[in-house]
Amino acid sequence: MDRAGAFHLAEGGTLFLDEIGDMPASMQAKILRVIQDCVVTPLGGRSARVDVRLVAATHRDLPALVAEGRFRADLYYRLNVVPIILPPLRERLADIVPLAEHFLARSGKRLSRGAASRLLAHDWPGNVRELRNVVERAAVLVRGGVIDADDLDLPSDRSDRPAGDALPPDWLSGDLPGAVARLERTMIAAALRAADGNRARAARRLGIQRQLLYAKIERYGLGAAGGDLSGDATSDVGNNDASEPPDGG
Repeated sequence: MDRAGAFHLAEGGTLFLDEIGDMPASMQAKILRVIQDCVVTPLGGRSARVDVRLVAATHRDLPALVAEGRFRADLYYRLNVVPIILPPLRERLADIVPLAEHFLARSGKRLSRGAASRLLAHDWPGNVRELRNVVERAAVLVRGGVIDADDLDLPSDRSDRPAGDALPPDWLSGDLPGAVARLERTMIAAALRAADGNRARAARRLGIQRQLLYAKIERYGLGAAGGDLSGDATSDVGNNDASEPPDGG
């Protein structure tokens, strides 16, 4: 009896290809053939047409791999139709606690304020997989229903973290609007530092329009002398963001 492969099982739906940057050359050729011909030939079986939507992901720099000859250019261009750039978890502070709570849902346990603050203060070089590992380990080892900061298996300090990125111990104290404002200010300041104070690049990094960023910079006092802006902060203001229409003549 023939065993259905991944493409046949995904017929009429979506097939997710994870870490395609690690795919060997022989597999790249096979995937390219399926994409071009919409035909799959199982080992020892008959060829059959397939109708599958492909979603691919990788943590590697595919253009660099293409330039080095380690990833097929033709496959790259067939896959890179609608690219979605997902920033690392350390740049998405608003996602960290909701993701942690999602991973904890099955255990019925919850995070203390201190634990949530500690998750927000970590750099997460392993991104979401590291977050899930840390949270699920704590859920297994903690007997009570609340996970505290000391229950998380994370480095006690980050000497390489810029001083401006440190989160206050009372990060989640007070009301929701206050916590959201503190989060927003921290993300904007981090984006400005990463963009060397260039507001246009910071706005693109944050996924918002420049005018909205300018208003928030003014609101949070980030444009003051000695703040997070460089002297040429608006040097490329003529380059419109993708989300903004060109100025009328």
